[in-house]
Amino acid sequence: MQNMVKYIQEHFGEGLTLATLAGEFKMSESYISSLIKKRTGKGFGEHLMEVRIQKAQEYLRTTNDSIEAIAERVGYPDYFYFTKVYKKATGISPAAYRRQL
Repeated sequence: MQNMVKYIQEHFGEGLTLATLAGEFKMSESYISSLIKKRTGKGFGEHLMEVRIQKAQEYLRTTNDSIEAIAERVGYPDYFYFTKVYKKATGISPAAYRRQL
C-alpha cells in the first residue's frame, strides 16, 4: 500500500487513473480503490485531487510559473477546470491564493 501511495505522489501529473494504477500493481480497480479508501479515508479520485491541489499550492508558493503552467503540471490540461476544482477544494482561486502569499 505504501508503494501505491508513493506511486500516486510521483505520477499525479501524468493523467493517472485508477485503471493505470491497477495495471501497474496488477490488482483490480475495485480492490485498489478499497485499499486507498481504507488508508486515506477518501476514494481514489478525491485522494488524487487532494494530492494535485497540494502540489499546485506548493508550485504557487515556490515558483513564478503561470497558473496555466501549474495546472498542466499537476494534471489539469484545462485551466478553467483546474481553477474550478481548486476553488471548490480550497475556497479561493489559485490567483487569490498566490496574491495572499
